[in-house]
Amino acid sequence: MRQHPDFQKAYLVLGGSGWKLRDWYLSGELNQYLNYESWVTICPLEQFIGQANSGKL
Repeated sequence: MRQHPDFQKAYLVLGGSGWKLRDWYLSGELNQYLNYESWVTICPLEQFIGQANSGKL
């Protein structure tokens, strides 16, 4: 799969409570059905904000 030259990675940010499958998505088990980890990071909102504030995105 070719990547767009302007983008390195996508982030799927799960915020708030009430997600029935939140823990499953965050566990990385989705990777057994879909090989996404090279292009997409799935993380909770708090982790994303922390990385953004520290310039690690």
